[in-house]
Amino acid sequence: MSTPVRSPRSGSRIAIAGAGAAGLACALALARAGHAVTLIDAAAPGRGALWASAGMLAPGFETLFELDPGHPLADDFAALCARGGALWAAREAALAPGHARPGGLGPRRNDTDEARAGAALAGAARFDVAVERLSAHTLHAAEPALGVARGGLRFPTDGQIDNRALGEVWLQAFRAAGGEVIAHAPVRAVETHQGRASARALSDGRRVDADLIVLAAGTGVIDGAPALAQAAPVQGQMIAWGPPAPVALTHVVRHVSLYLAAKPDGRGIAGATSEPGQAGLETDADALAELSERAGRLVPALAGLRPDEAWAGLRPRARDGMPVIGEAAPGLILAGGGYRNGVLLAPVIADAIETLVRTGSTPAWARAFTPDRAGLRGG
Repeated sequence: MSTPVRSPRSGSRIAIAGAGAAGLACALALARAGHAVTLIDAAAPGRGALWASAGMLAPGFETLFELDPGHPLADDFAALCARGGALWAAREAALAPGHARPGGLGPRRNDTDEARAGAALAGAARFDVAVERLSAHTLHAAEPALGVARGGLRFPTDGQIDNRALGEVWLQAFRAAGGEVIAHAPVRAVETHQGRASARALSDGRRVDADLIVLAAGTGVIDGAPALAQAAPVQGQMIAWGPPAPVALTHVVRHVSLYLAAKPDGRGIAGATSEPGQAGLETDADALAELSERAGRLVPALAGLRPDEAWAGLRPRARDGMPVIGEAAPGLILAGGGYRNGVLLAPVIADAIETLVRTGSTPAWARAFTPDRAGLRGG
């Protein structure tokens, strides 16, 4: 791999496309490291997938319930999620409004849930995930708002942040570190000079020269970027009650493709649907009604209540469903593909990119997610 920054001691000009969770985290880390960073977004920074998300920090649940244990990168991904959770706990809380780790609860309501819980517990040792099996009494003592259940699992390391406030907090910190922001200006193309990425062409005709370009644009399409940089959109629809919410949950509650959480602004949220290939932000009444009904089955106080808000966002999913971290071509770095875990993994991705810029190599714990891997080529 070529060293992407020629003179790291004196600082480099770095242009970052995309001001979502990964882009903002990378921009802040690189600006604080002394580089001249320009952050470019097609809309308002922090108002895309980050704003539409739920701010979940769920390394335990995501590893044991959503990760395919047979995936070639399963163990690497579990370790990456654990690293993300640890970074939030140790360092990012000061820059994360609403950061809390009350733990996640997964109710066991039927035989299917029991089987899923058994598989999750079996994977806990392999992936080194902390999980506790709760009786029905202990579950309801922990979260009285839950409906009838046989028991549950508790993930003590899981939590959440206030995602809607996070973007503005990180943006202010980036500007305070000397970063420049260009908003409402989609990146149209990446230009190269003598085989090295050297400039960004914006949709309004402007050109941003840089020593290094970082692509963190989610599902955005950019001319001149390698095909593997293109993440497929997976739409997710969400609903919220309040403020004030009809019921205040202490924990994040997780079930099959459903999470419930109380946010610091007084809302209670439920999410999210999963619709691959849907690239729009329109909501569907039937999908929202099903989401509301499932939420009411878990928390009876929500049953039959009309949500006060509904919205949709787009998760960026790489071809193999894993993050993409590293240099894809001389001077061109990819930092994205967070998919279901964009907020959780943002500080980890930023650490890896800062290390790459500073040393010319990604850290060992991130190398499995290189753009050169077979999974992105269909191999």
